[in-house]
Amino acid sequence: MASNVSKRSSEGKTIEFFDDEMVDVGIDTHKKFFDVTLWSERRGAVVKRWTQPADVSITLKSLEAFAGRIRRVVYEAGPCGYALARALRQTGYTAEVIAPSRTPRSPGQQAKSDRLDSRQLAMWSAKNLLQPVQVPSEEEEADRQVFRLREQMVRKQRRTKQQIKSFLLMHGLAQPEGLAHWTNNSIEALRQLSLRAQLRLALDCLLDDLAHFQAQVARASQALYALARAKRHSRNVHAMKTVPGVGPITAMAVRTELLAPERFDNGQQVAAMVGLAPWSSQSGQTRKRRSADQRRQRTAAHVADRSRLALGRPRRLGRTTVCRTGAHYGAEEKSHWGHGTTSGDHPVAHQRHRRDLSAQTLHRSATRRAKRRQPGQTDRAKKKEAAQRSAAPLSV
Repeated sequence: MASNVSKRSSEGKTIEFFDDEMVDVGIDTHKKFFDVTLWSERRGAVVKRWTQPADVSITLKSLEAFAGRIRRVVYEAGPCGYALARALRQTGYTAEVIAPSRTPRSPGQQAKSDRLDSRQLAMWSAKNLLQPVQVPSEEEEADRQVFRLREQMVRKQRRTKQQIKSFLLMHGLAQPEGLAHWTNNSIEALRQLSLRAQLRLALDCLLDDLAHFQAQVARASQALYALARAKRHSRNVHAMKTVPGVGPITAMAVRTELLAPERFDNGQQVAAMVGLAPWSSQSGQTRKRRSADQRRQRTAAHVADRSRLALGRPRRLGRTTVCRTGAHYGAEEKSHWGHGTTSGDHPVAHQRHRRDLSAQTLHRSATRRAKRRQPGQTDRAKKKEAAQRSAAPLSV
């Protein structure tokens, strides 16, 4: 039976709700307009929908008439950020930002529009089929922006270096000594090359770009180091730096990209979040395997790669692969995680090493506990002892 509570829509129609009826709100966000849909799971139909300017205050005012009937408000993560979700939560709504890669997809070719997208979001929310992401606070988002700024400058710097080397190769110019490490002398040698005026202009512009990005990387790095020493981060960063291969940059990557580490129950969930958990697909006699998930937290995974490389490549001791963290991966890992070996190094060891590094680092961030060392035992002694333990069974 319908209750005496009713809402009048902008078109003049009266919406009557049942006593215990609740609606889910799906919002398809864009730069200029929001498409909003209210879905009732009890009716299995749309209660109301509208298009409005992309303004948070207008959205809050539009939802006021249904405040007591709204179960949850959802929208997909994207360029509009988290300001809408934070405003909705401050007003008292249950608001979630949804991972686009985890939303259900219907098979076959389907019609697509902003109206249909908002309708599907509201419907899937009512059926609890959506996977939300962690919504950062304004301070957490600002800290993350500093880290991502540095990553952007590093990528631009790398791309400029590649352009300079491509320029030299295209015009048959030999690379100066030391350019492999981009020493100051090698860069100065590039500025002293005798070239045609047109080529001189092109190379000087690339070198000026390189100098600019190097200065920007240094500036962003100093800001990130200062952020790591801040009171809200210093204790966690210190604990994470006790994990071999983890420095302040990697620690801040974990702090800013993997928020609320207490939400992870084990290392397997961390590996899945970063995208380092193995993936497999089996149907009949067909089986596909991949060592990493493409739908991963790309920034955190990239930093995990760099931290792994800082520890050096795993080395072979007989049939066992030993990493500098003291982890041992035997031949049995091959059948479970990957295929073959490359240049004497087991690729599974690299993948397993990245997963272990991510799990250890996030554990230190969550617990703020530094990794304990035995008194009088250096890192070199621990590595030697680990290598001896792995080699001992082979000599029996």
